[in-house]
Amino acid sequence: MLLLRIDRKGNIQNQLVTNIIDLINQGELKFGDYLPSIRSMSDHFSISRSSVIGAYEKLASLGVVQSKERSGFFVAAIFDRELHERRRMYSLLITIKDPMMVKDCWNM
Repeated sequence: MLLLRIDRKGNIQNQLVTNIIDLINQGELKFGDYLPSIRSMSDHFSISRSSVIGAYEKLASLGVVQSKERSGFFVAAIFDRELHERRRMYSLLITIKDPMMVKDCWNM
C-alpha cells in the first residue's frame, strides 16, 4: 500500500492528489505502475470511496494517471512534468477565479 500522509482536518481528495503526484516525482511510483484499487485505498485509510474516486478522476484529468476499464488506474506512460505544472497552476488559478491570471498561465 502507498505511504500517504492524510490529515483528516483537511480536504482528503486534494491530499490524495498531492501525495500521489509527490510519489511520482520522487520516483516511488513509476510510469505504468497501478494505483491501489478504490476500495482498498478507501478501506486502508478509512476514507470514503467518493474521496478516492474524486482524487483518481482529478489525477486523470491532469494527465497524471490513466484508467483502464476493469483494471483500475495507473501512472500515465507519458507524464510531462512541465505540462503537469501548467495544469496544476491552472487548477489553482481556477480556484481563485481570476480570468486574467488563468490567461497568463497558459501563455507561459
